[in-house]
Amino acid sequence: MSNEIKVSSKLDNFKLALAQVNPAVGDVDGNLRKARAARTEAATRGADPIAFTELYLTGYPIEDLVLKPALQAVAREAREAFVHSNTISPITGCGGQDELVFDGAPFVFNYDGSLRQSVAASASSHAGICDGGHWRSEPAPLAEIAQREATNYLTCVTGLRDYVEKNGFSGVMLGLSGGIDSALGVAMAVDALGAKRVHGIMAYTFTSNESLNDAAATAEARMVHYDIMPIHPAVEGLINSLAALPDGGDSGTAEENLRSRACGTVLMGLSNKFGPMVITTGSKSEVSVGYATLYGDMNGSFNPINELYKTLARYRNSERPKGCLEPRARVIPENALTKAPTAELKHNQRDQDMFPPYDTLNDIFNWLVELEMPAPGIVAKGYAPEIVKKVERMLYLAEYKRRQAAPGVKITSHHQQISREALV
Repeated sequence: MSNEIKVSSKLDNFKLALAQVNPAVGDVDGNLRKARAARTEAATRGADPIAFTELYLTGYPIEDLVLKPALQAVAREAREAFVHSNTISPITGCGGQDELVFDGAPFVFNYDGSLRQSVAASASSHAGICDGGHWRSEPAPLAEIAQREATNYLTCVTGLRDYVEKNGFSGVMLGLSGGIDSALGVAMAVDALGAKRVHGIMAYTFTSNESLNDAAATAEARMVHYDIMPIHPAVEGLINSLAALPDGGDSGTAEENLRSRACGTVLMGLSNKFGPMVITTGSKSEVSVGYATLYGDMNGSFNPINELYKTLARYRNSERPKGCLEPRARVIPENALTKAPTAELKHNQRDQDMFPPYDTLNDIFNWLVELEMPAPGIVAKGYAPEIVKKVERMLYLAEYKRRQAAPGVKITSHHQQISREALV
């Protein structure tokens, strides 16, 4: 018995357009314009019907906006307008909404399970189905789908680009420390928006000449505008105010955090004054253990690298993924990749004074969070019990910071919302 699907002899040729269009939640008019453009293009290519993604006209995910009568009415009107008009305008491609980025990349299988068509995530799609009475897809070139590091990087680039565009910001601003995370943040921002829409700020206190040179090299490599802002007077004023209280104690963590918060305040002030959105650049390695200062280097509206490990910077230096606006591959200064990471909130500070080397830290996080392995199982893989216990505790204790952190693109199967009850 044949598995082929018989169709009416009156329909021997049928072409379906799969519209891969990027809507914005609540922007019904804008989504309608894109839908009309997609339908016009599909018609010129001989398509019969056109299929859009779920809740396309309202944007997705719509959440509780779906309950609002005003939006329901606008969506109904837009649907009717779409059915009865044929306006032509430029078509746009693939997209993200807040923390979510949708894959796109539609594909078509025949009844026998063979893959006949696949479309790149950034392209519009048309799936032809024909052949004398049996529904079978026409063969077409299969698009190359990005894998592993390229997928993760491009997903974050798309998420950042759409967050900035859909919220109406002119560009982004970020702190330049000369370290690997801020260098990766600059690379991603330029890939998403172009160099002219990225502004780097070097607001420093204990920053070494090496870090200042690396920060300048990072900005110059990407041809972004940057400014150097010494903030000693602001920091000293805050520290003096703190020391004026009875039993102020010796200089320590509180004073170090004031330095970070002074930097964060400067960035937010510049954002208010000139308009670009501040992005934070804490990698997954740092976000996981809470190695960041609330209201300091955590200040910002979006973190494009919050689920990326530092190692992805080496990948970006070796390859330029398709879809990036920066034309070059090697864009991060070598010294930023090889020097010991440091927050530089005091003299001679190194991250590894606080916790294990990042390679070890990342491995333990992968077992703990992504693979949900209990601590004894990780120890059995050769990691020191005291190190595993320390990392696990840091992960749990940092939840209160993660809950207040800027949103960022979700790219992993598990996200680090760890219950404090796990400490018991």
